[in-house]
Parts: sequence; structure tokens; C-alpha cells
Amino acid sequence: MKKILLTVLVVGALVVAPSVGLALSSDPNAKSLQAQIQSLSDQAKELQAKLDTATPSPVFQSNIQAGVRVKTTASLKVRPFPSISGNAIEVKKEGSTGVVVGELKTSDGYTWAKVQYGDGVEGWSAISWLDVDGGGSDTSTVCGDINGDGLVNLGDIVPFMQYIFQGEDTSNPGNGDANGDGIVNVTDLIYLMNYINGSGPAPICTAGETPITFSCGDANHDGKVDSNDALGIIRYIFSGAGLPGMTEANVDGNNIVNISDVIYLIQYLEQNGPAPNCPLIAYY
Repeated sequence: MKKILLTVLVVGALVVAPSVGLALSSDPNAKSLQAQIQSLSDQAKELQAKLDTATPSPVFQSNIQAGVRVKTTASLKVRPFPSISGNAIEVKKEGSTGVVVGELKTSDGYTWAKVQYGDGVEGWSAISWLDVDGGGSDTSTVCGDINGDGLVNLGDIVPFMQYIFQGEDTSNPGNGDANGDGIVNVTDLIYLMNYINGSGPAPICTAGETPITFSCGDANHDGKVDSNDALGIIRYIFSGAGLPGMTEANVDGNNIVNISDVIYLIQYLEQNGPAPNCPLIAYY
């Protein structure tokens, strides 16, 4: 479009100049006017020549945003700041993957993303050589995008709650590991809510791992609710032993992990008692 407009300007100037000269041949200012038009024409040609040889600006990839898993499309430098100045931290080979953390920045003619790569290296890379890592699937790869619409917003909260507390299906449960600890539970829900309302950091899902799904009663995080969970809670209460699933251990939903949770869980397992009922919000 710019080239077409400038061409019209040049041609128009060359056409108008002679006609003005004929019409104003007796005017003492005619030659001055023709000179100004010719100067404008020359400037237009010079500008067009610069546009023809200019390096195209990088194309902004709007689908790259905080929380998105990405991969490099070429050998790409990782820099300590969003700028071409300074030495690179490392050069990532093509196909390296990571997660965008934080908002994009623009400087030196490039748009930059701060990426936490899979090997732990973190720094700024130009997004012109990054692409969304789809993993060969049409499933959304946006960390925190629970409903699969490609966005992280309030629309993800309700299906996330239904997934955690009611066991309902969701489009992308793997995107729910918002705090990157390898477990999808209520702490991820809190993390995601804080991010959406602007009071917390961007989600960082665990790259390349299958998160452990939250299951109320699975206090030892072995993927099952059984007597071993009751034993784990007992050891925690009476000997101070570590307990991976504090939220999952609060099976009676009173926000306190104590002997009543052990009784509640045994009644559920052995006496057909009510199902575990963990609280909506973690107590710790």
C-alpha cells in the first residue's frame, strides 16, 4: 500500500509540474513552484528506495502470551533483558520448549517474551522465532486455560471448580497445574484466581509432565483413596510426619486436619459412610 501511494505521488508530481509550468509560464513564481514540486518528487523517490531496502519488522504473534507453552523455530538467543544489547545468556537450539512468564515487552524493533525453558534457563527471547507448542494436538496449550477457549479468564474458574470438587470433565485438565508443582488441586485454583484478578503471577504449568489430579481423601498423593491415606494422616497428627496432601486430608471439610478426618475417612472406606468433602479453599 505504501509503495502504491508513493508511486501515485511521484507520478502525480511529474504530471502536475509541466502543466503548472505551462499555465504559469508568465508568472515569475512558476519556476519556483516547479522546483518545489520536483523536490517533492525526488524526496518521494528517495523514501520509496528506503522502503524497498528496509528490513521488515518482526510480525507480532498475538497468540503468544503469559502462560503459553512455546517452542523455538530456529536457534534463538536467550537474553537477560528484552533488548538486543548485551551478551546472551545462552543460545537455544531449534525445537527447545518453555513457558512464557509475565507480559510481553517491545524494544529495539522486536517484541520479547520472558521464557522459562524446560532446562530451567530463564530469559528474554524475540517472539518472531517462537511458536506455540501444540504438541501435535489441537488441544489448547495455554497454562490456566481450563475450558479450552485459548484464553485465561473468569470463564475458566467455574469449570475448574467443577473439575476439582465434583469430578466433572474439563477440556484441558493438564492446564490446571497453575503453580507448576505437578499436582492439580485447590492451590492451583487459588493461584489462578489471584492471577486473573491481577494480584498474582502468571500460571506456570509443569512442562512435559502429567499433573497429579486433585482427589479429596488422597492425602499421600499416590492417586488412590484408601487406608494408606488414613495411616498418613495418623502419622501427621501424632508424630508430625510430612503429608503431601494437606488439603486432600481435610475430608470432613472443617478446615482442620485432625483425628476426626481419620474417623471420617475410615467410615467412608469401611462402613459405606459419606464421601470425602474437602473445603473449597485451603485452610493453610
